Amino acid sequence: MGLARDSFQTAQVDLLMRNADYGGAIELCQAAIATHPPAMSQAGYEQLLASAYSFVDNLEAACTHGRQAIKAYESIGAIDSASDAVMKLTSDLSSFRQEAAWQEAKQLLDDWIAKDETRADWEAAVNKREMRAQIYIQRFFYSSEKQGHLPLLDLAEEAIQAAEVLAQHLQPRQSQRRLANLHQLRGQIYQGRGDEDSVIQTWQSALQLYEAA
Repeated sequence: MGLARDSFQTAQVDLLMRNADYGGAIELCQAAIATHPPAMSQAGYEQLLASAYSFVDNLEAACTHGRQAIKAYESIGAIDSASDAVMKLTSDLSSFRQEAAWQEAKQLLDDWIAKDETRADWEAAVNKREMRAQIYIQRFFYSSEKQGHLPLLDLAEEAIQAAEVLAQHLQPRQSQRRLANLHQLRGQIYQGRGDEDSVIQTWQSALQLYEAA
C-alpha cells in the first residue's frame, strides 16, 4: 500500500512540475518526506525537490537536496541513481559560477568518474567527463579569478578526448550522438581561442555525426 501511495504521489509531483507549479511540487515532496517513506522513495523525493528548486532559481536549496539525494541513494546501494543525481548536482553547482562551487563539482565528478568506470557504466562516465569539460570552459569565460586563463581550455580538451575514448564503448548510434555533443563542446574551446574557422568546421562535423546517428 505504501509503495502504491508513493507512486501516486510521485506522479502528482511530476504532473505539477510539468505544469510549472513548482511551489505545489515542493509542498507535496516535503509532506511526503515528513511521513518517513521507504528509503528509496525518500531519496526520490529529495531528487525531485532538487529539480523543483532549480526551476525556481533557488540553487542553494537545489544543491542541499541534491546532496541529500546522493547520500540517501548511496546508503541503500542505489549507485546508478546516485550517479544520475551527481550529474544534477554538478550542473546546479556550476550554475553558481563561483570557484568554490566549481571545485566541489569537479571533486564530485572526479570521484564518480572512477566509480562509473569501475562498474563499466560508460554512458555515465562519458556524461561526467563532458560535464568536467564544460566546467573548465565555464571557468575560462566566467570565473572572477580565472577568466581568460588559457590552460583551462587545454584541460577541457583533455576531458573531451577522454570522453571520446570512453564513447567507443557505447552502441554505435549512441556513440555517434555523444561524439557529436563533444564536437559541439570542442567548438566552445575554439571560440575561447578565437579560432572561428575551427569553430565552424567542428560544428559542421557535429552536424554530420548527428545526421549519421
